[in-house]
Amino acid sequence: MNKPNEEMTFTIKPRPSENVSISIPKDTLESLKTIAHHQDMSLEALLKFYIGKGLRQDLDVSWLKEGNLTKPNSNTDI
Repeated sequence: MNKPNEEMTFTIKPRPSENVSISIPKDTLESLKTIAHHQDMSLEALLKFYIGKGLRQDLDVSWLKEGNLTKPNSNTDI
């Protein structure tokens, strides 16, 4: 168990990635930039967060629709 004053460290494992290009309506992009600024995040980080969140939700739904009683390991990075 961690001690209250013990410093925690996190290790991020780099994963292969690929660049993609998408068209986003200008008003939506401005809204995303505003939210990213208020969250003290880059636009790219916010987009990755939203994509990951939606993907995890969809994977959970499809997993349950397949009749599985337990969810897969939720510690998997997406």
